[in-house]
Amino acid sequence: MIKLIVRISNVIFLLLSVVWLARAPDWEPLILSLSFFSAFIIQEVILYRKLTDIKTNTNISNIINESDRQLFSKFKAELSSKSELVEFLQNHDFGNSFSIDKTQSLDSFILNWDNAEHEFDNHKLEVLRKLLLKLMSQLNTQLSISVHPIANGWVSIGFDDSEDRPKMFVLKDKLNQLATKIFDTHQELIRTFKCLNNRNNNEIPN
Repeated sequence: MIKLIVRISNVIFLLLSVVWLARAPDWEPLILSLSFFSAFIIQEVILYRKLTDIKTNTNISNIINESDRQLFSKFKAELSSKSELVEFLQNHDFGNSFSIDKTQSLDSFILNWDNAEHEFDNHKLEVLRKLLLKLMSQLNTQLSISVHPIANGWVSIGFDDSEDRPKMFVLKDKLNQLATKIFDTHQELIRTFKCLNNRNNNEIPN
């Protein structure tokens, strides 16, 4: 807002100095007019560069290369919306017990995808990949210190809604919220890729 006021003020002073120069030609109004004109040109150049940078960054963020397409195909193959882990995170209530097998792929995905080989070149996709890994790591850490074995490979946080233990309600809600965030981020990554890929395909000339 302040920059806009400065630009408008500079234009007004430039016009006034030009009027002064037209009515009373002299060195003083000439120098003043040239000063305001120079300031105006500098402001416009700075503005143009900023707009160009924004446009360039926007174009770059909308580009998907073949490497990103291949990496996304691998992502979907390992963690599709219908995968056991994603469906588990979408539907499970951590107040209930569950088979430890349901979360085994959580460990392997974090281990396999937290490296440079699995980074997207596209900024939007990479931001979502990092967020997904961060949330997964948080859930994995919380589960490792919160669940205990029951029998036959089943585990539980020991929640019983008949007990008066507020901390258990807090823990259950925290795990459920983390699982929901992971699912939402996973879905957003898929939607973002589809949107960017469609946009890139539409921009390819026939």
